[in-house]
Amino acid sequence: MQNRIVFSIFNEQNACIKINITEVYDKNFWGGRDFVGVLSVKNNNISFVDNSFYFSSQDIIKFYDELQKCHQTLEGSANYTSTSDSSELGLSVYYTELGQCLVSLKSENFYQFCFEFETNQSYIVETLKQLTDFVREYSN
Repeated sequence: MQNRIVFSIFNEQNACIKINITEVYDKNFWGGRDFVGVLSVKNNNISFVDNSFYFSSQDIIKFYDELQKCHQTLEGSANYTSTSDSSELGLSVYYTELGQCLVSLKSENFYQFCFEFETNQSYIVETLKQLTDFVREYSN
């Protein structure tokens, strides 16, 4: 069992969405890796943790590619979705204008949780660094 950060997205008011790996499985049928992780959300008024979050390297890499393209052009949206038997997670980063970003999260796991905050492209730089490390380690 390991506890390694995959990525986090935050803003100047310390709102934060973070995904950590807790378990790594062998390569899956499609050549990537499957993981169990922890989804953490923090804001001034709330704190939320989902301990049974399943995801694959292919989904993270797709999100990374989309986010990198949006960050370079300062437009568009990057979307991440993960679905398992008992839960669904959707995360979007939408570039609005002048480098501003709207981050939206929807999690369903016996309950529904929605969270949204604004940030800007300067905070996405750290997210992209974390995702680059993940892609380097798990892309093959």
